[in-house]
Parts: sequence; C-alpha cells; structure tokens
Amino acid sequence: WLTFAQSAKGLAFIVITSIGLALIVRHSHLRRMRSDDKAASHELQTLGLFARHPQPMWVFDSGSLAFLAVNDTAVERYGYSVGEFLAMTLKDINPAEDAARVDQLTSIPITGPRELGRVRHVKKSGEVIFARVSMHPVQYAGRTATMAMAIDVTSEVLAANAVQRKEAQYRELHQSLGEVLWLAE
Repeated sequence: WLTFAQSAKGLAFIVITSIGLALIVRHSHLRRMRSDDKAASHELQTLGLFARHPQPMWVFDSGSLAFLAVNDTAVERYGYSVGEFLAMTLKDINPAEDAARVDQLTSIPITGPRELGRVRHVKKSGEVIFARVSMHPVQYAGRTATMAMAIDVTSEVLAANAVQRKEAQYRELHQSLGEVLWLAE
C-alpha cells in the first residue's frame, strides 16, 4: 500500500506540474501574440503617420544616402514619383554646387535628433527651393537609416532678401541725401 501511495503521489506531482507548465507556456504564448499584434499595430500607425505627414519626409540609408522611403507630401511637393525618389540619393535633390556642403553635413554620424538648418533642394521641375531640414536616426528594414523632414522656407528667405535689398537702397539714399545737403550748404 505504501509503495502504491508513493507512486500515485509521484504521478500526481508529475501530472500537476505538467498541467501547470502547460498553462504557463500557453499564457506566455498568448501574451507574446498580443504583444506582436500590438507591435504590428503600432508599426502600422507609425507608417501611417509617416505616409500622411503634412511635411515632406523621407528615410535614407546613412551610408549610401540612397532614399529608402518617401511620404506622399514629398512626392507631391517635389514632383518626383516614389520610384524616381527610390532610384535617387540625397545628393540628387541638392544643387550640384552644394555637393561639398551635403558631403560635410552627412559625414558626421547622426546619433540623435539634429537640425541641419537651411539647405537648398531642387524639384523635378528644376525650381530651387529653400528648406529647413531636421533628421534623426531610425532602424528601417533591418539597417541603420536616417529619417529627415524638410520644411519649405522659400517664402521666408525671399522676404528676408527683399528686406535686405530695401535696407541697402535706404542706406544708399540716406548717404546720397547727406552729400546733397552738404553740397547745398
């Protein structure tokens, strides 16, 4: 009787442990599935925010500067199709005379959010615009990449240039008036 009781006790312990282990594994699996679904949902929301963002944005490879993704606003404002963007590099949307500056700005590794300041970009139509660009590093398709956002500041630059021209004209006029008054005296 004692041997039978010990065997039954051992068998009951094994069965209870197995059931407990199975429940823990099932719970862990369900939790992981929910976590994967949540991550996929978050990624879809993030991609949706990127695709429909009201400012031109793109993701480019940090080494080759090749475009990896562009949003709808970049396609609309710059005039290039998604396929054309993906066949280009960051240097292709900058004027040729700015190549040295682009090399200088992209040679510094981006470890966190960074403002590049004002740069010039070329649209497909050939129009040169001024943009204030900010960038930050991201992981995209398993590689280190950089996400950039460009805010068109062309109208601000043109207005500032117009103000500078008017100020120069005013200074010229002011100097001329001084000479005229001196001559009149």
